[in-house]
This record gives sequence, structure tokens and C-alpha cells, in this order.
Amino acid sequence: MKIKVDVKPPYPLKIFCLTMGPQRHVYLPLISNELLLLDRNVVSRASSTRQSSSAALDYWLGEFNRVSRNINPIMTAYEGAAAREPTRLEFQMELADACRRLQLLYPHKNVIEHSTKTSGELFDALAAKLERRRHEAAFLVNAAPLVAQRPSSKDLMPKMRDIIAEASAKGLINQSLVHVALLSCLAESRHGDKKSAARAVLKPKTSYNRRDAHNAVSDIHLLEFLIASSAYQLGPVALCTMDEGLAQLWIKLKISRSDRTIENDIRYRFSIDEDLFPRLNQEQLEELRSALN
Repeated sequence: MKIKVDVKPPYPLKIFCLTMGPQRHVYLPLISNELLLLDRNVVSRASSTRQSSSAALDYWLGEFNRVSRNINPIMTAYEGAAAREPTRLEFQMELADACRRLQLLYPHKNVIEHSTKTSGELFDALAAKLERRRHEAAFLVNAAPLVAQRPSSKDLMPKMRDIIAEASAKGLINQSLVHVALLSCLAESRHGDKKSAARAVLKPKTSYNRRDAHNAVSDIHLLEFLIASSAYQLGPVALCTMDEGLAQLWIKLKISRSDRTIENDIRYRFSIDEDLFPRLNQEQLEELRSALN
């Protein structure tokens, strides 16, 4: 016998827990033994001493306090505090500070602590990813202005081809989700009545700078860390974010599998369909699939 109980919380959801499971999202009160990766906003809001003006946020932070079990603050250090790539020392200091704040906030929880030696080794191990983030940021500075405005039907596919060509020249095809997010911005609903989730993450504009690009790429990389956690078989992991656009993008990507190659690269599949590119017809979707695979 199955019993279905509908629970209506008093406020709209403010903290999204993204996973590699078939649902791609775990409703916060149902978190149990997942290892929680926290983005910078969650750590900042949870540990803030300033009084919040949002009753909804206060409610969901209370729920988060109730369910969180195992917490790893490494994502906060990876994003950095200055909207730019952190140095090795800045990474280590940020990781130690985030750990300290979370331990004070949640003394009854298991906040994973990294020694100075371990945090330095973690930073060194991220060298290839940090280098790719620099290439992706440079790519975004050039390409984001192309999607600031919705293109005409005539210009849609030529612009998409230009972005794919630029991403290919930067070596991002099959390595990155940044150009996929840009393409999703171009292919959002024709009349703009429904913005793409990717637009909320990338925030493209005509005057796009390195700071904008760093923040956007760092957000996309949060999803990549979640994918990698599955490939490394780290057990149940959830990425906790307050960015609804990022959560919606994750759901629309429909990542179906994740594994490691012999070279230790992460390979995964995502869906190129009407959910991610609602403006494209079947012929255009096929062209996109061919270009991105």
C-alpha cells in the first residue's frame, strides 16, 4: 500500500539540493546522509550575523540546520572571495575560514576539515581545472555579448554556429558546459516570455567583463564538481545552492551518466532537446547534436 502525503511549506523554496539521481533534486527536508557541497551564498547567508529581512530565507535556513549532516566547504574556496581566481594561499585561507564558520554554526554536524597540507594539495590537483576556467572566462568575455539580445530567426543559427566555432577554437567542445549554456540563452523562447535558466546564470550583456565571466564560470563549475562526485563514486552527494537559475539549468541538462576515463578525465552525457533549446526545431536540434558530440 502506498500513501501519498502532499506537504505545502509556508514559503517558496530558497535552498536547492541538486543531485545526480533521477530526480536531479532532493527536497531539502528529505536530505538524510548526503554529503553536502555548499556554494558561497549558502555559507554566507547561514553564517551571517546580520538580521535577515526575509522570513522565507530564515525558514529554509532553519530547515537546512535541521537536516544537514555532513558538510564540505570546498566549493566556497574554489569560487573565491574576490570574483577572480584565488591564489594558492587565498584558497587555503578561504577554505579554513569557511570550515571555522560552519563548525561554529553547526557544532553538532560533521564539517570536513582540511589541513594546510591537504588544502594545498587540493589546490594543486585543481591546476587543470583552474587553467580551463581561465580559457572559459576569456571565451565568455568575447561570446557573451553575442547573446545579450534575442536574435532574429534569420540570425539564430549563424550566431549559434559562431559560438560553436569559437568554443571549438578554445578547445571547449566535450570539455565544458559554458558554451552549452550560452547556446541555451540564444535558443530560449522566441518572444522572450520565458527566460532560459542559463541566462539567469550567465547574465550576458553587451559590456561583459572578466569579473562577470569568472562568477559565471565558477557557477557552471559547481555542476561539474557534482558530476565528478558521481564519477569518483563518493556516495550520495548534494550541491546546495540558493541560485534558482543554476538549479533549473541542472534539471534541464538531464545529465544521464558520469564516469572516469583511463586518463582520469570525466565523461558525461546531457540532453540536447526542447527543454534546453525550446526555440529550435528538430532539424536544428540535430545539427546542434552533431556539432556538440
